[in-house]
Amino acid sequence: MFSTNLLELDALAWHIADHGVATVEDDLAGVVTTFRRLGLSPTLTELLADRTAPEIARARAFGELAAAAASKARHAPTPALHAA
Repeated sequence: MFSTNLLELDALAWHIADHGVATVEDDLAGVVTTFRRLGLSPTLTELLADRTAPEIARARAFGELAAAAASKARHAPTPALHAA
């Protein structure tokens, strides 16, 4: 299962930029599940999941969703900071 670890998202983004979305279809299934769970844009998430969509559209959707996931991760409360 894919996580929203920022380093993993970054590595996946570089791989998509260098080799295309089609080369990471197996990883994208987990990414799409994670993006849905995070409540990110349903339109962009469906576009990313659509194997018949143009490659560039899917890559751009990934970029937008990854940025939104990274923003959520950066702004999420750190459990250790809220421990009593």
